[in-house]
Amino acid sequence: MDNNIVYEWLLNSTFTVSARSQSLYRMAPYLIPLLKPGVEIVDLCCGSGPMSFWFEERGAKVTGVDYAPYMIALAKQEASRRNSAVEFIEADIFTHELGQARYDLASCFGNSISDFPLSDFAKMVKKVGNSLKPGGRFALEYLDGSYHYIQGSAPRKGVYQESPELITFRFKEYLPEIGACVNIICNETRGEEYERRAYIYSVPVVKALTDVELSLEQHILLGENHFLDIFTK
Repeated sequence: MDNNIVYEWLLNSTFTVSARSQSLYRMAPYLIPLLKPGVEIVDLCCGSGPMSFWFEERGAKVTGVDYAPYMIALAKQEASRRNSAVEFIEADIFTHELGQARYDLASCFGNSISDFPLSDFAKMVKKVGNSLKPGGRFALEYLDGSYHYIQGSAPRKGVYQESPELITFRFKEYLPEIGACVNIICNETRGEEYERRAYIYSVPVVKALTDVELSLEQHILLGENHFLDIFTK
């Protein structure tokens, strides 16, 4: 089963503009100072576009990139409804050409990095570094995935969404050779399930992989094991 199916299942609780409000409230004081008039932004793993629209509302010229067709279709529908000029592109962020010294700010929010292994994150950082203008920033929101397991508080099962369809998850196994946890995500309403790997990132790992291209400017604690890092070129 494709990842896009799970995105569709969880859209109403996870990927909408309203669902991002709590994280946005915490991040806004650190992001607003970066938004000078006419700033150009690339929003990586943009999903249905909540952060892209937020940036545009503050005067930015925004390009949103995401691999999921369902998400990009919804982003474009919302853009049409808003009469928005955000350019949404359905593409793989690892192969899509971001250009050279084009953007003032690159962003990746919603703990999207847990979807890909550390080697791919390193590739993304290199692409981001090349795409930023001198002095440009990279804003990364993520969870320290090792925290819950070290503390022993990681839930082994639970509910992602109750309506319009009941979506549950249960922990299956940890794969130490690739640094990922495997969860079974089940659409109880449809009787379908999906095996998802979530790659575990920690604060030191993120910093080590990013330091090759960019310098850490701010490390911000948003909540328990929830961080916003801002790097500069």
